[in-house]
Amino acid sequence: MYGLIGSVLKHSYSKEIHKCFGLNDYLLFELNEQEFVKKVTEKSYKGLNITVPYKQKVMKLIDIMDEDAQIIGSVNTVVNNNGILFGYNTDYYGFKYLLQIHDIDIRDKKVMVLGNGGVAQPVFHYLRTYGAKEIIVVKRQATTGVITYDEALNLHSDVDIIINTSPIGMFPNVDESPMTLEGYYKLSAVIDLIANPKETQLMKYAKEKNIPAYGGLEMLVAQAKRAEELFFEIVIPDEDIDKVTQIISEYMDKTC
Repeated sequence: MYGLIGSVLKHSYSKEIHKCFGLNDYLLFELNEQEFVKKVTEKSYKGLNITVPYKQKVMKLIDIMDEDAQIIGSVNTVVNNNGILFGYNTDYYGFKYLLQIHDIDIRDKKVMVLGNGGVAQPVFHYLRTYGAKEIIVVKRQATTGVITYDEALNLHSDVDIIINTSPIGMFPNVDESPMTLEGYYKLSAVIDLIANPKETQLMKYAKEKNIPAYGGLEMLVAQAKRAEELFFEIVIPDEDIDKVTQIISEYMDKTC
């Protein structure tokens, strides 16, 4: 048995994505924290994907983590190998695929990241690895190393790229946006890692200003492809990511 664990999964298309890759035995587990711990530790599965809010909490339950997951500080894929739990972060692979497929070069760029949770951690790892000049972290409330949206506009209106890792704008709250993009005069790209809806309000604001905008569906499909490679110890061609993305995109159009 394989599946996805999260606290709210009504927005998820993970089951449909994995079915496209040939995995029919994939279930969704909408669990509270106590149920989540029980499900992971009872080991009645072969592989799991982990989503909000458990990507960091699951690390305490893992026996062995790969190097990227350790650096990132977040796990979204668990493989049960004869009772030993291995933890990986396939979001990193998915984010890398998203940027490279669209030729988004972050080297020497000033990048603003909205949010600082489990979704943001592989983004930070990628930005550091590939040479972003400066990383600005923004949330509604300031903490150590994190500034508010008002401070962001006042101090960093010259950012090159904005990446939303927060859930603001996710289905069913599709009319919400973490910001309007007013005042950011140097943007070359806006990336919203929300996959549902395909086009968020933040992306609409970007397109109104003729700023290239990219959603999270390709990243979601790419990380699922990488998860299946880990589940079954196989290699799936990258070309399949585009095929599955197209199938899911059309499916979303019919069901939304």
